[in-house]
Amino acid sequence: SFTPSARAYSCAQEIAAQANRERSAASILAQKVTENNSVANLNIYCKKTKAVCEEDFSRDIQSQEWICQLRYDSIRRSELARATGSSQKKAKRKAAMLLLSNLGSSTACKN
Repeated sequence: SFTPSARAYSCAQEIAAQANRERSAASILAQKVTENNSVANLNIYCKKTKAVCEEDFSRDIQSQEWICQLRYDSIRRSELARATGSSQKKAKRKAAMLLLSNLGSSTACKN
């Protein structure tokens, strides 16, 4: 049978567990990030925190530059980063750097 209090407790446990995973992975955010290691560091952080990281590419019609949008989603928070580059790879590296920076400085949580 359904008991709302059990569901609320379960949700609180999930949030606490996610907070612990993010705290444990904070050392990755503290590392010096360069364009060359940004994607690898972001992948490691997402894996350790068991969060979803989605990417989306588009092309600017006027400048012909690639636009990469990366989104980090966990039960505690959501962060978005967007960057441009002459190739998809460069745009993704820049977006990953920005997202890692946002994750390191963000204390905002999802409700």
